[in-house]
Amino acid sequence: MEKDAEVIKTKYDEIVNEILAEREEAIRIAQSYKSELERYEISDEDIMYLHSTIGKVLEILRSISPEAAPIDAFEQIKELVNVDTLKTMQLLGFNYKAAIGEPLTKVCADKILSLAKASRMPQIPGNDKKKR
Repeated sequence: MEKDAEVIKTKYDEIVNEILAEREEAIRIAQSYKSELERYEISDEDIMYLHSTIGKVLEILRSISPEAAPIDAFEQIKELVNVDTLKTMQLLGFNYKAAIGEPLTKVCADKILSLAKASRMPQIPGNDKKKR
């Protein structure tokens, strides 16, 4: 009888340890999913800050380059960056970093590169004078 009780206790200990290990794994998976969700989710305050910052960046880009046709397109995108729109789009799987951040990064990079190229171009004497 004592031997049977010891076998049963060992079995219960194995079952409890297995359940605890499964619980640990479930917690790890849940934390992983939460972390992944947080990569794409943005708070209302962050959206308002993003909207304001995009407006400021667009004004800076516009002052650098008056012929800002691509920048005007970003003005329309700026209007999409509001709490209701972005929250709804996020629920549908919208990745604002890829949709907004990457194109804006490209516009900035292209402008910086064009300014760098322009500054490297050799100045030809008399080239800045109007032809008569």
